[in-house]
Amino acid sequence: MIIVLAVFGGLGTVAAVLSDSLPALAHIPNLEAAATRGDTPLPGLTPWHWALSSVPLALAITAAGGAARHRRVLPMGSWLLVAMVLLAGSQLHGIFWPSIYSPVLTTADLLRLAFAAVVAVGGVVELRRIAAERAALLAVEQENSQRLRELAVLKADFTAMVAHELDPHSRRSAASPTCWDLRA
Repeated sequence: MIIVLAVFGGLGTVAAVLSDSLPALAHIPNLEAAATRGDTPLPGLTPWHWALSSVPLALAITAAGGAARHRRVLPMGSWLLVAMVLLAGSQLHGIFWPSIYSPVLTTADLLRLAFAAVVAVGGVVELRRIAAERAALLAVEQENSQRLRELAVLKADFTAMVAHELDPHSRRSAASPTCWDLRA
């Protein structure tokens, strides 16, 4: 986890340092001004934008498809599928209507926020389900352990009784004083 954060931090630093030499993703000089005018930046997007933006979109669509396919098999329920569809929608919206980090709030931002909210709530629900499942398993295990302890006590009592009955010294010592006294 720390290595991944370090790699992304390093890549972010490289991108910030080399920002002037990186290829342009759009030919519109000011996306914020274009958004306020109502211009669409779609004609000004470069092939770099389409190539780089298609990777996260393809991954999000694949994740949504996998969540849909395994929805019935996995115990997570439908929240993961909803989250992946929101993520794919925000990626698709971000491809066709890109924005910069600015005070302009876009639909893609709202979709990402909804995605984060669904993941957070779904994660809490999933953690509670797992905790309840583990508590039930613990209760069953404790019951089994108690039953095994009771069986161990019964086994020990039975073994002691059988050992006492089969021990030749216990029979002679118990029978000899009374038998010999009665015959004499």
